[in-house]
Amino acid sequence: DYQQIAMQMMECRTAEDWMEIYRRLVSWELKLSDTASPMAEMLGMQKEEANQGFAKYIAKNYLDWVSPDNRDRHLMSPDIFKRKIFPLLDEGKKVFLIVIDNFRYDQWRMLAEDIGDLFDIDEQLYMSILPTATQYARNAIFSGLMPNKIAEMFPDLWVDEDEEEGKNLNEAPLIQTQIERFRKHYTFSYHKVNDSQGADRFLEHYNECRN
Repeated sequence: DYQQIAMQMMECRTAEDWMEIYRRLVSWELKLSDTASPMAEMLGMQKEEANQGFAKYIAKNYLDWVSPDNRDRHLMSPDIFKRKIFPLLDEGKKVFLIVIDNFRYDQWRMLAEDIGDLFDIDEQLYMSILPTATQYARNAIFSGLMPNKIAEMFPDLWVDEDEEEGKNLNEAPLIQTQIERFRKHYTFSYHKVNDSQGADRFLEHYNECRN
């Protein structure tokens, strides 16, 4: 499989190709995580090689992806509500959107194994905008816009890098702007959980969120 992954990396041409490489590398990482196999070192070298190749791919294509004229790009941070959340709501379904900060794919795979008996999991990867830092990537998800567009259209909701104010304090208003921009009439409940007290507060309102 090592040789197959190496060959596959040489043939990567699309985002989907690189996502498949990532899935395979993470799968092997998890299999070898509790062993002292010499394959773990080889896997680390292969992952570093994949990172270098992926970085070159990003450098070559990123500006094209974020061009306002690009309507056919693969799924990115600003597209999640428009392409994934709104269609479900339009069908009359209730949606819980859970965004977990700094949550790697390998961590998700471990969690998915634990909750697989409770949920039907339909997994899809997407591409984050750059920088992937919280204040940029999360705000892009909730607003459906690139950061420069948020600052341009909603300057009262954007906090610059050099300002001391928290950078993600306006997530609920950004969601509202996206709903209004697409002329939707949904209602939503927003809960930010930073600690155990926040989790307790959310659980107190859990049944209300389900209705």
